[in-house]
Amino acid sequence: MNTYSIVANTTPEAAYAYVADITTHPAWSPDSMKVEPEQAGPPAVGSKYKTEGHLVNKPNSAVVEITALTPDRSVTFTATDGNSIVQHEFVFTNEQGGTRIDRNVTGLKGPLIFKIIFPVLEPLVIRPGTMKCMGMLKDRLEEPKN
Repeated sequence: MNTYSIVANTTPEAAYAYVADITTHPAWSPDSMKVEPEQAGPPAVGSKYKTEGHLVNKPNSAVVEITALTPDRSVTFTATDGNSIVQHEFVFTNEQGGTRIDRNVTGLKGPLIFKIIFPVLEPLVIRPGTMKCMGMLKDRLEEPKN
């Protein structure tokens, strides 16, 4: 598991509601992500979304499924593509007059080569890309509400 953290000037309730709504994720993705819900309705455990993002500058389709929701505290989902299953857990904690958001990313399934190259790619490519995404999330959460 790798953890990526930010502190945003917002409440845990607002951060939870925004992240739980998977359809908002393209607004804080640096790679022109697309999300389409497979069913109508509010986020719930078992909700699935068809997504398309980019992996190594190539289109990458995946299915995102919400696997756990703890209101105002955490959101967990898996992203399954043709090669891997990755779990993303967002944890929201009051801190410094705002909300600390920890994104815990765990590879659940993937090719052996991922385990070999991950330690090299994580500090050079993965961490900077994920922190850019987390910075964009912070920006969206701190935007003035009209």
